[in-house]
Amino acid sequence: APNDLRVLLVEDNVITAEILRRRLGRDIDLRTVTTCEEALEISKTEDFSYVITDYHLPDGLGPGMLADFLETVRRRNAVEPQLIVLIADSSAEKEQESKQLGAAFFRKPEGIGPLIDLLRAARGGG
Repeated sequence: APNDLRVLLVEDNVITAEILRRRLGRDIDLRTVTTCEEALEISKTEDFSYVITDYHLPDGLGPGMLADFLETVRRRNAVEPQLIVLIADSSAEKEQESKQLGAAFFRKPEGIGPLIDLLRAARGGG
């Protein structure tokens, strides 16, 4: 359906990515990449409702990637996605960093359930 929620997940942990994919089901259009570079390439042409990133990625940090992602999206006057950072080893600094970007943060693994609830609610219809 055209009102499907498009979500970009930037996560190099295969297990986390798989859990999210299984639990979100077919109702959400979930695109998964594993690096900052891939995510930024996609930001040039594709639009998403949400961009979810792990804090630590193989080629950089999630918040820095999100800042660049937003810049690219704004440059082409596209709709800005909601930003979410997944943090395994949470700290006040990391959470602050996410907030400054306007990103929500969820702790791994306990935040995965609430994150899935959030996306389901955003999709609407249960």
